Amino acid sequence: MTGTKAKGGFPLLLTPISRASFNGNVLGPQHINSTGANLPMIIKQVAMEQNVPVIDLTALTTTWLNGLGPNGYQAFFGGTQVTHTNVAGANVIAGLVRDAIKELNITALTAHLR
Repeated sequence: MTGTKAKGGFPLLLTPISRASFNGNVLGPQHINSTGANLPMIIKQVAMEQNVPVIDLTALTTTWLNGLGPNGYQAFFGGTQVTHTNVAGANVIAGLVRDAIKELNITALTAHLR
């Protein structure tokens, strides 16, 4: 990120989207690997250490998917897929990112949003 900043770039970190892995009616734990590494937490820590903004897309998509429920999410994911969205899902997630950029008032980026 130091190199990006040095060249006038604007780093922005995003945590990964949630997987549509439901335990009953709610999503299970997200992006914690078998060794206990919590990827969203690690990304947020790096953002804090590097003084760059972060969008917690894991939290945003968890809220969205929990609202859809275990039967409603399929319209936004392909077939039995729980990790990769289809175009409709990608559009929703792009909207979440856009709204988060506005909410965080990231002026370097807001001028480029529609």
